[in-house]
Amino acid sequence: MRGPTGTLFAGFALVATLAACDPCAELSDRICDCEKTTRAKIACRQQREQQRNQREITDADREACAAALDTCDCDVLENRQVELCAMSRDDGPMDRIP
Repeated sequence: MRGPTGTLFAGFALVATLAACDPCAELSDRICDCEKTTRAKIACRQQREQQRNQREITDADREACAAALDTCDCDVLENRQVELCAMSRDDGPMDRIP
């Protein structure tokens, strides 16, 4: 039986494996890593996963995510330059699926 730490680690390992294949998942992880606490990071990842499951990611989305991997980081989000993370100003950093 796994404890909470083992389950959490397994979840992060699965996300890391999926992110390696999908630029949008990788970008989502990068954005969620900017959260201040572990709890907020986990909540962010869960929210992003739910959003990804609600709509199909297109090739255009994947291209935008791949391009944003070159420009998106925590400083960019902190400075509200969300367009560098494949989001519009109306989206806010946690509202759009990259």
